[in-house]
Amino acid sequence: MSIDSIAAPTLPLQTILPAFPYQWCADDTNICAFFTAYNQIAQSYLNWQNSTPLALYTSPNISGPLLDWIGQGIYGITRPVISTLSTSSVFAALDAVPLDTIAIDGSSSSSTGSAFPANDDFYKRVITWQTYIGDGRTFNAMVLRKRIARFLYGANGTDITASQAQAVSVASTGATTYTIIVPSAANPASTYFQELFNQGTLSFPFMLTGTVSVV
Repeated sequence: MSIDSIAAPTLPLQTILPAFPYQWCADDTNICAFFTAYNQIAQSYLNWQNSTPLALYTSPNISGPLLDWIGQGIYGITRPVISTLSTSSVFAALDAVPLDTIAIDGSSSSSTGSAFPANDDFYKRVITWQTYIGDGRTFNAMVLRKRIARFLYGANGTDITASQAQAVSVASTGATTYTIIVPSAANPASTYFQELFNQGTLSFPFMLTGTVSVV
């Protein structure tokens, strides 16, 4: 097969097929103005669709509820909640606390910390963490370093340079255990990474365990 016989790729439609009035209404200025406005609006919708490919979630045109719709509908990933909440329970014997403070033989609990949905930037980084396969499908320490660096430095889920992976330290401390050290200079990304990793939002091979330190 020659190069000349290969069909050129078909580009998306750039111009709408315009609507127009019937001939016997073509001399009515109001009707013609309506069709002109309709065609302009339809063209603006087409222009938006062409400039906003829905699968390309890293696009600056995709944000807010549209990003949630794409993340869940196309990739099956919901917007994560970054949580530092910790709950402590206090059990007390009879007469250990003032009367009517808690039920007899009951307990009280308190929570500290905060919980909030990730913004668009870190939501996109989570999607990239879950879906990026540019490094191949074989897991190793270098792939893990690149993936972590991509989360720390890849704003809005974009890719990074190879040199940026050098800022992350990954050490195997056993057959199935990894120690991950991320720089505090990347905050808040470093803190968010630690929280999301610890709560299991960022997928990790189930047969391995990892601990994250921010230094």
